[in-house]
Amino acid sequence: MKELERFESKVCKTENCHLWEASVGGSGYGQFYTGRVKFSAHRKAYELYIGDIPKGMLVCHSCDNKRCVNPEHLFLGSQQDNIDDKIMKGRHPRGDFHVSSKLSETKVKDIKRMIGDGFTHSFIASAYGVARSTISMAASGANWGNLT
Repeated sequence: MKELERFESKVCKTENCHLWEASVGGSGYGQFYTGRVKFSAHRKAYELYIGDIPKGMLVCHSCDNKRCVNPEHLFLGSQQDNIDDKIMKGRHPRGDFHVSSKLSETKVKDIKRMIGDGFTHSFIASAYGVARSTISMAASGANWGNLT
């Protein structure tokens, strides 16, 4: 069986996405094996249907479905392009949902109120057990810019 036929035998084509139905890794992306070499299914789909992937480029999904291998939903981009796409679509974890967040939305609102009341960033940082830069970033809107 040719590689393309073997690949397509593992795909369920829906009206929009072409869903990978074989092995899926812990990250949620399909896995396709050629001999002992493992490929991400969406990257292999890009190579099979569109062409080579330049070194350092990612294969991104316009549909945001990790199991999709529809070549019409795949595009090349840099890491920054992928991040920008995620932010534009509102899929970037923010605030309380960000894995490294040290503050909550409620705390940031309190911090902004305390700054307005004249407390120093150093005092607030000590009170919340975080670095002064964390308070400065929250106050300036660099982090938690979604809060007013």
